[in-house]
Amino acid sequence: MSRSSTSSLAACVWIPLFPLRCEEARQDGLANYPTALLAPDTTRKLWQVSSLARHAGVKPGMTVSQAIGLCPTLRLIEPDPVHYDDCFARLLAALNEISPVIESGELGLAYVGTDGLEGIFGSPGKIIEAIKRMLEGWNVRMSEAGSTVQHSNLPTFRIGFARGKFTAWVGAVEGTPIKYFSFPFTASQLAAGARSAPAGPSVVTVTFA
Repeated sequence: MSRSSTSSLAACVWIPLFPLRCEEARQDGLANYPTALLAPDTTRKLWQVSSLARHAGVKPGMTVSQAIGLCPTLRLIEPDPVHYDDCFARLLAALNEISPVIESGELGLAYVGTDGLEGIFGSPGKIIEAIKRMLEGWNVRMSEAGSTVQHSNLPTFRIGFARGKFTAWVGAVEGTPIKYFSFPFTASQLAAGARSAPAGPSVVTVTFA
């Protein structure tokens, strides 16, 4: 599902390592081990790598033999693109409950047009809170579709909120997270949220575990 965004205000929702997170959600306890997802086009190289595997020196693009040499306990996962596409489609459908203006990017990345949503949800902080609640509900539904999953294994998501899609993306991917909102933003919050944003202090970044 992909819709072209025409909003000037936008939220960028990003779930890093989305395919690997999907595997962790359906395989109980997988997040407790060093894991690597094999590349879809070749099973000889790694595609995505968990943080535990990274700590052992494993990196995306390595061959399987190189990775096993660095981390003998590494768990290798065959990719399931159809499953990842299905999870992403459900994420987009959930976001569409918040806004009619949704644009999909790569797996785990989506833009939510927020123009006009203040009339429904209230302040920008309440809009972000509505997106947060929706994502938490999507996490629960994703875990229920698979095996029993601890909350810590569910995807971490980041939200960048700004004027313009690109600036929102920078906020989600590169910005310094803040944990609370105050609208209008205080000077310290603006500095934290806009540190990596090229368009000035009009972006806020929020990270939820």
